[in-house]
Amino acid sequence: MLDQNSENDCRSADDLAFRELLVRFQDNALSPAEQEAFERELAGDAAKRKLFSDQFVLSMLVHEQLRQAAYRMPSLMQRSEWRTALGSRAAAIVAGVLFGLCGASIVLAYAVPVRSVAVTVMREGFEGDPKLQALGIPSEPGVWSGDHADLVGASDGVPPAEGRCMLRFLRGDYEGRFIPDSHSSDVFKLVDVRQLRRDFIDGTVVVQLGALFNAAGSAATDPLSCTLTIYALDTALVHDGVPLGDANVSRNSLAHSQSSRVRLDADPVTWQRATNELRLPPETDYLLIRAGISNDSKDPHQRTDEFGAHYLDDVQLVIGHQPELVGP
Repeated sequence: MLDQNSENDCRSADDLAFRELLVRFQDNALSPAEQEAFERELAGDAAKRKLFSDQFVLSMLVHEQLRQAAYRMPSLMQRSEWRTALGSRAAAIVAGVLFGLCGASIVLAYAVPVRSVAVTVMREGFEGDPKLQALGIPSEPGVWSGDHADLVGASDGVPPAEGRCMLRFLRGDYEGRFIPDSHSSDVFKLVDVRQLRRDFIDGTVVVQLGALFNAAGSAATDPLSCTLTIYALDTALVHDGVPLGDANVSRNSLAHSQSSRVRLDADPVTWQRATNELRLPPETDYLLIRAGISNDSKDPHQRTDEFGAHYLDDVQLVIGHQPELVGP
C-alpha cells in the first residue's frame, strides 16, 4: 500500500503531466493520439475540466489586455517608453513563470499568437426570409442583391446544406439590365465593420469568406466554376452618392481578393466549399462580399446566362488576427 507521501507524489506527477498536455493543446501541438487522451482526461475528471476552463479564460484575458496595451503604445517610442514596454513584457513573462506551465502558453500567445480569437461577423443560411433583390450590387448593408436569384427548399434532388432553405442562381443579369452574353451569376452583400475598425490598426486582421456550392443533375457536368470575392471599402466610396454598381469597386476598393475556382461534382447531395481570405487595410469600413458561379463553356451555341439548377448555402464571414509572415 502507498503511504500518504507516495500518493501525493503520484498525484503531483499526474497533475504535471496534464498541465504539459494543456500547454501543448493551447499551442495546437498535440498529436491525434494525444488529443484523444487529453479529451478522455477532461471527460473523466471534473477537477481537470475546471483547471482547463480557468486557464483558458485567464489566458484569453491576459492576451486581450496585452493586445489593447499594445494598441495604446505610440509607434515611435522614447527610450524610457521602451523600458516601460519591456517592463510590461517582462512582467508578463514573470507572470507566466508564476502561473507555472500553463502560464507559459499565455506568454507564447502574446509573443506569437497561435490560436487567434476569431469573430463570426456573418453567417447566412438563407433562413428566416432574408432580403434578396435583383438590383445589381447593393449600396446598403444587410441586403443580398445582384443578378436574378431566389430562395428555395430542396430542389432537383439537391437538399440544403443545412436548414430548410438555400439560394438558387437563376440568370446572369438583373432588373433593368438584360445581358444575353453574360457567363456568370453573382450575388453581393455589403457588411458594415466600422465597429471593429479599432482592431484593424496594426494590420494583422484577416477576413475569411467561406460558402458552399452545389448543382443538380446534368447541370453539374457543365464547365462551371464557383468563386468568392472580398472587397475592402472605405466610407467615402460607400456614401459618395454613386451606386456601388457604377463605382468600379475593383479599381476603387482599398483591397480585394478572389478565391481559386472551385469545380462542382456530379453528386447533388455533396456540397463543394470555396474559401477566400483578405488582409484588411486599417481604413476598412465596409466589406463587400460576392458569391458567383460561372459557365466557362467555349461552345458558341450554348447559352451561358442561365443558372437555374445551381445553389449557394452556408455563407460565413469570419474576422481574426493573423500576424504577417516573417521571412528568414
